[in-house]
Amino acid sequence: MRRIALLLLCPSIVLGFGLPQLSHLHDDFSPGAVVYLTAGTGALMAETTESLSQITYYQAGTFSKFWLNVPINTLTASSVCTIRINGINGNETVTVGSGATGTFTDNTHTDHVSAGALVDFQCTMGASGTSLRIQGNMVQFTPDSSIWMMKWMSSTWPSSVSGTGQSNGYGTYYEVPVGLMGNGGGFWANQTESNVYYLMHSAGTFQNMSVNISANGRTENIPFYLRKNGVNVMTVNVPSGQTGIWADTTDTSHVVAGDTVTYEIGMNNGSDTNTIAASYLSADFIPDGNVIELPSNCSGGHSMSAGTYQSPYFSVLSWGGNEYLVPVYTAGTLGQLSSYILANTMSGSTTISLNRNGTLLNSAVVIPAGATGEVFGTGSDVLAMGDLIDYSITAVGSGSITLSAIGASLNTGSGSSSSSKSFSGGSKFQGAGTFQ
Repeated sequence: MRRIALLLLCPSIVLGFGLPQLSHLHDDFSPGAVVYLTAGTGALMAETTESLSQITYYQAGTFSKFWLNVPINTLTASSVCTIRINGINGNETVTVGSGATGTFTDNTHTDHVSAGALVDFQCTMGASGTSLRIQGNMVQFTPDSSIWMMKWMSSTWPSSVSGTGQSNGYGTYYEVPVGLMGNGGGFWANQTESNVYYLMHSAGTFQNMSVNISANGRTENIPFYLRKNGVNVMTVNVPSGQTGIWADTTDTSHVVAGDTVTYEIGMNNGSDTNTIAASYLSADFIPDGNVIELPSNCSGGHSMSAGTYQSPYFSVLSWGGNEYLVPVYTAGTLGQLSSYILANTMSGSTTISLNRNGTLLNSAVVIPAGATGEVFGTGSDVLAMGDLIDYSITAVGSGSITLSAIGASLNTGSGSSSSSKSFSGGSKFQGAGTFQ
């Protein structure tokens, strides 16, 4: 385990095939605000201190197609968001004009980084008006090695986590390996591991676990673990009182279908009630073959009553409307839609369908009244690059249902043969891959 050193920006290269890194949920920003967004797949996290949003990319590669979703904008001056490499502005940028809403993409510029670079986005709001809402940000990353890579990130929301965290004097806490681990100030509240784990349907290897500590008043060293089947397999030890990025770049752990994966945080000193907080936990995911896994999560699941909702097709399980439509950066066939249900008192069925550009497609899963656990759907759909997709969820009857996973496989047909699941929520997936 060691602190992460900064590396310099390298010249740009010709792009190959890359995977999107999407952060979702929303934050509202006032005139003149300067905030920093993460460049990983998880919950949208906006900080006023850049170091809390910076995330380490352990592979050299090229960023492209920076995308921003702005559903609400009552600012009366232009706002600008720019990629940052090691605290310096990069080439990619988007400008949101006065009162402009919708999605904004830089399809022109690219940015190449060396292994170990710290990456984030800086957004400067227009100086007048009321507020601007960012619903999500995404960028495509193409490694130099031509090995697909997706940055998985379990992060807190809303912004400025420095005042939140876990101050319990003693206990063991569990968090999801990707998505949302804190909501509305809540943080590390799970002491039941099964509420947050991923059930693997694939083989692969974990490497390069990291944690970004935003505040630390603890007088003891705090261990963070990556766990497989309830056993610690990777460890990041954070010394007492220390902040910043800490990582385990030495240990690896191979997983196979049926394994479960979680994070664990250990508090061992019962007399120490001081707070420690992290802006994110992270690991890299590298698929083995041509089927892409796009995982997401919401710690403890997400509840809904009767109605129709939409959720992003990866990153974070959350409910909304058309603001959750996200572009497909890689064409392929999506199928094997599935869901995992933590609790269900609905008197009628709940249907989850793939929604493309506002039209429901063939891929769907029907959850019977009262059903819990894993439910698989039917159908498949061919997606083209640039399609806007999300999941449409319709619950019928009285009661409520809590989903922790929505998943589907996306076969790109451009790699070695394998099968995989992509997930939005406390997800289950299929297909071989490697975490790094």
